[in-house]
Amino acid sequence: MNNYLVLLVLIIAACHSPKPLENSTANIVGPESSEEQPGLDTTKVAIDLDQSIIEWKGTKLTGKHEGTVKFNNGWLVFSRNRLIGGHLVVSMESINITDIPAHEKTARRNLLNHLVDEFAVKLFKVSSFTIKQVSTGTENELDISGDLRIRGVSQDIKIKATRNNKIFFSNFSFNRFDWGVGKDGNWFEKRLVSKMINLKVKIHLKEDF
Repeated sequence: MNNYLVLLVLIIAACHSPKPLENSTANIVGPESSEEQPGLDTTKVAIDLDQSIIEWKGTKLTGKHEGTVKFNNGWLVFSRNRLIGGHLVVSMESINITDIPAHEKTARRNLLNHLVDEFAVKLFKVSSFTIKQVSTGTENELDISGDLRIRGVSQDIKIKATRNNKIFFSNFSFNRFDWGVGKDGNWFEKRLVSKMINLKVKIHLKEDF
């Protein structure tokens, strides 16, 4: 039976500073963001691709499936040590399954082929998240709004994130139907597989700043 699982994305961010942050809100314009922005003293910091990872989980009436997907590019933008933007790119060709043992080759191949088809990986090799707005509350917590792009479909999404020095975390779920994943499945499949997908995102900055 087909399993509809979404993976990917997405992201997150935070601020890197040993001092508590004041409440603030900042905006930035997407992927073109750079260190040079009029009126702002900004720093663009690359993410560590080897240590950053996304864990995905999809559930169904009979159980669940889990796996990982990797970033292939990304940076966060800071102003006075506060996160104000960023752009994260995920390689859909890096989809991995972690809950099916390696010796169950047929089951792993069938699920992977299904996921590749559902995400149209041959046409859309990457997904992305562009940070548009960040609101900071306590020292560790951020509310992030941005554009999540999957299968060529862009939707605004709001997530929460936390930081620990230069490591950033986010744990959130989103509705896969909003990006067209599994939306055309039959009635039975739609009822068996949850439309909500959970993502656990961990991002390491490549360097201190």
